[in-house]
Amino acid sequence: MPGAERAKPAWLHLLSAVSGIVLLTALYVLLMSFTVDLSRVDADTSASDRDAVYFALHLGLVVAAAGIGFAMGKWLNGLGFAYAVLFVTVLIVLMLAIQLGSFSLACEGHNDIIRHWQCEG
Repeated sequence: MPGAERAKPAWLHLLSAVSGIVLLTALYVLLMSFTVDLSRVDADTSASDRDAVYFALHLGLVVAAAGIGFAMGKWLNGLGFAYAVLFVTVLIVLMLAIQLGSFSLACEGHNDIIRHWQCEG
């Protein structure tokens, strides 16, 4: 098994993975809340500019998650690719959940949490 001679204890794996994912998710929510004014349709920002900013923000965080996961995995047990995949997958699922939750809340009257939504009906 690769890296078995230098593997860290299981509790450190769990603590590191959960802490890393929580910090990346918090960073995502923080960055999205900073760009909430950008998502207003009546703002001076065009749709292509909004899309470019959101694309860069999401791609940047996914790349950061892959890098942090890889480095953490290499340090913990030598399996950097596995941790990179774990971090990227969990972060993408959480990004989707946060967006869907924000949209659902916006349609019930709690708009502008991480993005300005327009609800039909």
